Order: sequence, then structure tokens, then C-alpha cells
Amino acid sequence: MKKTILSILIGLLVVCFAGIVSADGIETGIYYEVDVSFDDDVEPGDSFDVEVEVTNIYNQNGTYVDIEDINVEVVIKDIDDSGSDDLDDDDDIDDLEYNVDDSIDFEFEIPLAVDDQSYDIYVTVEGDDENNGTRYTETFNFTVNVEKKRHKLMMKEPVVNYETLKCSRTTEVSVTLWNIGTSDEDVEMTVYNTELDISEKSSFDLDAGDDEDDIKTRRSFVLDLADAAAKTYTFYVKAEYDDGDERETEPFTLKVEDCPTEEPEEEEVTIVEEPTTPVITTPAVVEEETFMDQYGAALLLGLAYLVVIIVGVVLVIRLKKR
Repeated sequence: MKKTILSILIGLLVVCFAGIVSADGIETGIYYEVDVSFDDDVEPGDSFDVEVEVTNIYNQNGTYVDIEDINVEVVIKDIDDSGSDDLDDDDDIDDLEYNVDDSIDFEFEIPLAVDDQSYDIYVTVEGDDENNGTRYTETFNFTVNVEKKRHKLMMKEPVVNYETLKCSRTTEVSVTLWNIGTSDEDVEMTVYNTELDISEKSSFDLDAGDDEDDIKTRRSFVLDLADAAAKTYTFYVKAEYDDGDERETEPFTLKVEDCPTEEPEEEEVTIVEEPTTPVITTPAVVEEETFMDQYGAALLLGLAYLVVIIVGVVLVIRLKKR
């Protein structure tokens, strides 16, 4: 009897704090009802959206309880870093009165180094009783399936050392390639431009698995555009695998410009002036005029007039005496 009661209690605790394991859907606890939506099947590198709708369903002995300061956390267990780390995120939603819901979205990216299996998603909802501050916490469990294709490589965007070439026409391009399928691959990678008749190749093996060191490789190619005319060229990186039946391709561009030529420096012309014989100028001697030089003629003329007047006066006097 005791074992039966204990089993029932354990079952209730599991329902209260862990929910029911399922794919996306609606799960009901004591305090919350959670409606979770996401794609059940994803591939490595996929963007993975989880929408969580939370409803306050807590009815305490016929009394409706408002819950505030609600936080929602989503954890995808053991999916990152070869199954040793989690992907997780959390955020707050509105305070909820009884039978009121609110939604929140979370976005994750499925790692490239991941195993082909199902992973647990835990949605934890926490909130406080508006009246007495009691913390209500429930966790709901869902699953997501990571499915790998048998043959699948993923190429990252090529990284170019120098995208514009002038006087030096050599550059290097690096390419990162991931094996996100389930089969080991024999790969032939080519960097080419048909217009310039450039083609650089590299052949190698790339293992499958969930260890980044095994499924990832980085290859570098040196490109010489010494004979290329000035213009922009589109190059392609191509990785062929599965006996040539599958391929991944990424483009990149290189711009070639004319090398500027240095113009010869103009020689400075120095004009040397011949010395000239200095001309010595003797200043003219100006003699100062005396008073008589300036006014002598006027004085003589004045005296002449005076003599005439005196003579005239004398003659008049004599005539009157007669």
C-alpha cells in the first residue's frame, strides 16, 4: 500500500514539474498550460524557431490566482559541442490573470557538429503569486529530431586575402567545408575562372560524425592574375563528392586594376642672372636764388614808377606858381 501511494506521489511530481515528453503540442500542468510549436525534424545548420504560448490555469480551491513576473526558459539538452553543451535562452512575458495567455518566440541554430538523433527540449515557466509572492515553477518536456542526409556537405563563403589587385596580382582564397551528412566523403575541390583559364584543385577525405575536428576542413589556394586585364572577375569554388553526383558551389569576385606608373620628375631650371655694372648718378647741384635775383626787377620797376610820379608832382606845382 505504501509503495502504491509513493508511486502515485512520484507520478504527480513528474506531472507537476516535468510535464509529458512529446513533440510540439499542448501540455498542461498545475499552474500553466503550455502550447509549444516548432519543426519536429531539422538538419544541422538549420534555423530552429520555438514558439511558446503560456496560459495561467491555476485555480486554488476555487480562487483564481493572478501570476506575475513570469519568465520562460527553453533548453535544448546536450546538442552543442559534440553533445556536451546545451542551447538555451530565456525571456519574460506579461503578467497573467487566470485563463489569460501570452506568447514568446525563441530562435536557435542547430549546430553543424551534431549527432543524428532526438534531443530533449525543456520549457520551464516560473512566476510569482500576485497575492503572497509564492513562486510557481513547472517544466515541460518535448523532443526534436535532428536528421542527417546520407551525403551532404556545407561550404562557407570563401575568404579572400586581397579582393582588389593592382601592381601585385597574387592573392589567396580560403574555403571552409563541413561534412554534415552520415557518410565519409572523397572530395575534389576546385577554384576556377574559365575566362582567365585558371583552375586550382585539391583532393582530400572528409569524415562524417559529430566531432568538429573530424567533419571540418579549411583549404587555401594561391591565385596568380599577372596576365589579367583590368576588370572584375567572378571565380567559383566547387566541391564535388559522392562520386561526382553531388556538389557545393560558392562564388567570389576579384577586381584587377591597372598599376599606376610614376611620371618622371621635371628638372628644375635655375636662371642665373649676370651681374650688371652699377650706374653711379651724381646729384645735380641746385644753387639757391638770392633776394635780388627773385625780386630785383620788380623793385627797379617800382622805383621807376615812383620817379615818374615825383617828377609829375613837381611839374604840377611849378605850373600852379606861374
